[in-house]
Amino acid sequence: MLPPGKKSPPKVNRPSLQPPGEWGPSGALPLHLFLIMYFLPLGLISLAVAGGLLFPEELDQFWFVPFLLSALYLGLPHGAADWGILRSAVRKNGWRRSSLLIAGYGILLVGAGTVTLAFPMLGLVVFLTVSAWHFGSADALDFAKQFGQASDPKTLALSSLTRGVLIVAAPFAFRIDDMFSACQLWCGILGSSFLPGEMTSTLESGARFVIFYALMVVAGQVLRAGALGSWRTGLCQLVEVALLIFLFGVLHPLFALGTYFLCWHSVRHLSHLRSFQSGSDRPGWLYRLASPFLIPSLVTIGIFAFLTGNLLSPSDLTLVLIIFFAIVTPAHQWLIHREVHSV
Repeated sequence: MLPPGKKSPPKVNRPSLQPPGEWGPSGALPLHLFLIMYFLPLGLISLAVAGGLLFPEELDQFWFVPFLLSALYLGLPHGAADWGILRSAVRKNGWRRSSLLIAGYGILLVGAGTVTLAFPMLGLVVFLTVSAWHFGSADALDFAKQFGQASDPKTLALSSLTRGVLIVAAPFAFRIDDMFSACQLWCGILGSSFLPGEMTSTLESGARFVIFYALMVVAGQVLRAGALGSWRTGLCQLVEVALLIFLFGVLHPLFALGTYFLCWHSVRHLSHLRSFQSGSDRPGWLYRLASPFLIPSLVTIGIFAFLTGNLLSPSDLTLVLIIFFAIVTPAHQWLIHREVHSV
């Protein structure tokens, strides 16, 4: 009992590692799936980093493997699951109320396709910018929900910005020659040219400057978490960022980006997509959800690669796949932001 006139001290809700209350529009994520979605990407990235340290030359020669795998496993299918999200919106709100959503999605697809094909370098800049938003917001929101921080919009926005910038800038900061060459090939496939070679040092310096300040922000967030008595939250954030730095510092930039996209981003995104499927969780549910978009996407990629003479070269085919990602990512991110992250 407290003495008369004295109030009990306010309870402090300290973040803890626990399954989020909701992922997607309905339903809690089961504990075993939560553990898989959170810890499996960390383990896979650790294996990739170890492989890069032990077999650097071999992995550099096969830098295209993760992206090619993502065309069939998780990567492209998780994006093609936009069909399921749009279908869910129509079922929930009706065709009339969903017409603006569908129209906006289509306009972004056409707009991004036009910019990418007509102005390749501008399309590349747009793609990198939207990718930073897409990867950063997804990582930040997932991490925040895992540690009970989703109600803090300022922390969420800052985490989203720093994580997205880190992922997109790291390839230019650590392996500028390889990344510059990839950008030149991108523009070459589309009949254009990239920046002059003298710009490599400027790009590298700018990327390192951005990463330095992003890491300073991360350090501040870790210290803040410790000051609030949640060192586990800060430690997990530190581990995630350290793994990403090692990933991009050790591996070819496109091998690193493909590995992050396939083994981290796409795996964790599955936890959101479960709520949009109809029926049971039996194997193959993602492909059933995504097939109306996935099959035409694969056909389109194959036709474009054939017409540009890049079908038989794994490295060139990978760049065609990335060009396709550049066209669909703005619409995908807009849909995810509206229908998944805002829920």
